[in-house]
Amino acid sequence: MSTPKSLQSMYAPLTRPPSSERPLHIVLICTGSVASVKIPLMVEELLRYENVCVQVIATKDALHFFDRDQLHSEKFSVKLLAKMNQAAEHQSQGRTSPIPPAPRFCLWTDTEEWSAWNSLGDPVLHIEVCK
Repeated sequence: MSTPKSLQSMYAPLTRPPSSERPLHIVLICTGSVASVKIPLMVEELLRYENVCVQVIATKDALHFFDRDQLHSEKFSVKLLAKMNQAAEHQSQGRTSPIPPAPRFCLWTDTEEWSAWNSLGDPVLHIEVCK
């Protein structure tokens, strides 16, 4: 049974170990559970590996359990994430379009979900992260 098209990645297949051309993308989602206290440790351990990019999506309640300032999130926007995904889609279609490098770590919150979208056609965070 093949993977449905909607769940297929537009990125090249992952190599083992991940390479700089095709890093491993990990998404951690945390809510108001006390387990969120482990997020900084998990991020730190995952980033010990080369060619691994980690994105954390945290609710306001999750931020109660860890200090976002102890995580050094790189500056990244939903629009840049959308451009990165668009470049990957172009490459998968055989068009040359260099993929901008993904940040090693990025923390997203509800603020980014709602501040990036202004009108129809604007990138939406949860959709871009899924890509």
